[in-house]
Amino acid sequence: MGGSRLMKRVARHRTSIECLPKDLLVDIFAKVASHSSTDLFNLKFCSKTFLDASQDNYIYQQVSLQKFPFIHWLPITHHQSSFLDRCKECGNLESLFRQGMLQFFSHIQFDQAQGFLTLQKAAREGHEEAMYVVALILLCGLEEDGLERQRKLSQALQYLRFLRMSKCVVRCRTRFQSCLREMWLHNGVIVGGNKFLCDSTTCEKGWRIKRGRWELLDDEDDENDVNMCEYCRWDYELKFFYGRLNVH
Repeated sequence: MGGSRLMKRVARHRTSIECLPKDLLVDIFAKVASHSSTDLFNLKFCSKTFLDASQDNYIYQQVSLQKFPFIHWLPITHHQSSFLDRCKECGNLESLFRQGMLQFFSHIQFDQAQGFLTLQKAAREGHEEAMYVVALILLCGLEEDGLERQRKLSQALQYLRFLRMSKCVVRCRTRFQSCLREMWLHNGVIVGGNKFLCDSTTCEKGWRIKRGRWELLDDEDDENDVNMCEYCRWDYELKFFYGRLNVH
């Protein structure tokens, strides 16, 4: 009897949700999808109303791709392929980020110009890891002087400052590194000698005493230390970036 009453309550609750306007259902499902694609798939089997609402493009823009590997080394099902294609067509930011990374850095899909445009699109829409990658690419390509240099520097600093205030620089760096590990890198992705922002050879504002010795901020580098040289801070990221790409 107890189980029967519970099922009736669940049924009544589902029915009440189905009575909501479709736009509101789409917003709810998009929130669910942003945390779990599996939960989105399960919703589709609940009712025809849920299935209809779950097909909205906005949901595919927001859905999480966390359960899908960055690169599919093994064959995937037609259903999975169709789902990922739909995400890309709808402008899913994680899908754009992955595509841009492969185009810019991978030997297999190398199309650097298009890759940078794809990463820029994801960054403009708020994808944090894309912001990180775009900012560092811009910093690598700074000319000696001129308006173009100032434009690139301004855009790069805007992204990096946002990430720093959001305390996610370390996470973005780690994600970037994990993506590179799965790719067959194209030789010469970044060309030319190492370029850095801080032109002072004696600047020590980017360092602090930690555990009794001088050490550059690393695992705690999301701290907002007003006494730290900002250019030294981003030079640390550039050194990491160059190192992962074997630029000397």
